[in-house]
Amino acid sequence: MHRAMYRQQEGPCLFLLSTLPSPPHDYVCLLVPKSRQSTEVLNSRFNDAYKCCYEYRSAGICISPRLRTYHPHVVASIGAHTGKSAIYVSGDGISGLHCEIIIHDESMVFMLKDCSRLGVIAVRQTLRTGEQINYDPNRGRSIVLFPGAATSISLNSTDNVLEFDLFWNQAYIHNDFADHVAMVTKLRDMARPQFRSHYVDTKFSSTDSNGRIRHSHGRFMLSQSPRWQMLHHIGQGAFGDVWLCVNPDSGILMAQKLVELDESNASALRQDAVDHEVEILSLLSHKHILVVLHAFHHGDRYRIFMPAYEGDLSQLLEMERPKPGNGDITLIGHTLFQQLLAALAYMRKQGVVHKDLKPENILYTYDQENQKYRFVISDWGLAVRLPESRAQKGTFMFRSPEQSEDPPIISDKTDIWALCVTMLCVYIPTFYDELEAIMAGPMPHKMREIQKRVHEEAAHYPNLAGMAEFDHAKRLDAAAVLCRLVRHGVLHPDVAAIVPLDHLPFMMRQQVPALPAPPAPPAQSSVDRLVTSFNRSSISRNEDGTEPTRRNRDSRSIRPPGRGGRAGPPARVIATRSRGLPKSEDTFNGLS
Repeated sequence: MHRAMYRQQEGPCLFLLSTLPSPPHDYVCLLVPKSRQSTEVLNSRFNDAYKCCYEYRSAGICISPRLRTYHPHVVASIGAHTGKSAIYVSGDGISGLHCEIIIHDESMVFMLKDCSRLGVIAVRQTLRTGEQINYDPNRGRSIVLFPGAATSISLNSTDNVLEFDLFWNQAYIHNDFADHVAMVTKLRDMARPQFRSHYVDTKFSSTDSNGRIRHSHGRFMLSQSPRWQMLHHIGQGAFGDVWLCVNPDSGILMAQKLVELDESNASALRQDAVDHEVEILSLLSHKHILVVLHAFHHGDRYRIFMPAYEGDLSQLLEMERPKPGNGDITLIGHTLFQQLLAALAYMRKQGVVHKDLKPENILYTYDQENQKYRFVISDWGLAVRLPESRAQKGTFMFRSPEQSEDPPIISDKTDIWALCVTMLCVYIPTFYDELEAIMAGPMPHKMREIQKRVHEEAAHYPNLAGMAEFDHAKRLDAAAVLCRLVRHGVLHPDVAAIVPLDHLPFMMRQQVPALPAPPAPPAQSSVDRLVTSFNRSSISRNEDGTEPTRRNRDSRSIRPPGRGGRAGPPARVIATRSRGLPKSEDTFNGLS
């Protein structure tokens, strides 16, 4: 039996292979024995349920959603303990749980995770470029498996080496990464009720609580240049192309900006601009500001690695532009408004001005679990540190009035004007097209007409009041707008945690009104005081007959009875709620 299964080219093996079923249509790959020792794994009775025949010429262990796993993100587990592993592998150096094939929860790529005690696995995969990307224990405990490129894995033990060829399902070998993500997502979400009853909520997360990228293991040397594999082209910036790539050691998706360098003057200007952008971003660390993971020269190119995002705000508005009566965009706008205000308040404290804030430079991600958007400000090529000023003035339609002066004036309120224009593009579906029509028209003073239009439209939105003033000295800054949200009680808790009230200027905190004091009791005559004293003596005892405390007596005197005889909210709170807000302030009610 052992000889026949190992020598698969001979006649007896063909007969045995014909008795094995074909792999299911949704299988991921087959582990086909490559050596005599690995054939013993195939012949083990613990793996009988997973044996399959591949095109009537090879027998292997099928990796599919039908494998027993403890987590939806785990595709297969391999080891010597049948209680911990779905695929049984024996050997002196094989751990109870030796390795796992998992799905990265964010990038949706397959990864081989080393769980052994000695770190003895190896992967051989040759990319289309001819590059070899192999498992490196000095970089981490896992490596990405590229379908079609990963051709074999070996599990090293003390006495032998167990080698397996990987026969991938052709459906996972795609030129388009989006198709691969769709298939892997379907694989992850496939119903497996008999396994999900033992679900353990241990996420393979690559971001911390602040949204910053972290690596999925503790042995990654940050001083090393990251390895990467390009997936597909996602855009083009002012100084070069942007590619989506994956770190094969951690599975993290990254956006890589490639800046071509040569000996020309234009190349020198590009390099200076990119160096300036990286320098500015190195000064900033905020949840809603883009972070640079790594930047270095590689050959004749300058490579900048950043976290990958789902798209920019202009793309989100195109996809999610609501139908009549749908308020999704309004809710997105409230989230965007508060998050960017928090970022601008932080930038003001650091003395940095972006100068080119617009929908194309605002990236977003969507948290499916919490159903929340997170926005970050990107493209910092024109940013300056005050009081520094540069000749570039930013995008025409989002330019503030003081930027049009000669010489231009740059302040922290320059970005406030651009944020106001951006919010108008969110609230008014046709506003961006109207501004483009003004630019394309024959008007002699296009900039003045655009700024006048922004000023007029902003007056209809109370949350934008004071952000579109022509005089930048009268224009509100981010801290003042945040204090206004605090004053009306509509600042979202997530944003309040980033920008606590104590970080705002002292004068701004003074503008937040306190709750009104309870009204003074009216003057009473001696007879009234006697009646009041008698009433209190008759009702002032608790249900158990004890004398109430001073606090209870005071609360009873100002708290009217509610439903069921229970005391209602304090009178001062009732007075505050009944007072309400002016009609012009109703827009704030949906911001939370």
